[in-house]
Amino acid sequence: MMLDVFHEHLRQARQTFNLSVVAVAASLGISVIGAGLLISGKASEGSVTTATGLISTTLCSQIAKESGEKLEELREDLKALRPSSDS
Repeated sequence: MMLDVFHEHLRQARQTFNLSVVAVAASLGISVIGAGLLISGKASEGSVTTATGLISTTLCSQIAKESGEKLEELREDLKALRPSSDS
């Protein structure tokens, strides 16, 4: 049963990592779109900088926090499965 819990936490950690990769790609896309709007003169520098920074920082920091929590749970579960292990 503990092995099933371990596998579930591992699956969740992988999904969170994949989500963080998508978030970074989305942040990059938003930055490129903002740069395009800035170059074309359709948006001001301040609005592009604020929107890009706010979206990317909020999204990525939330995902990183969740990922860290899930990996910590995974480490604790692994430790419970192998009490003699030092990691």
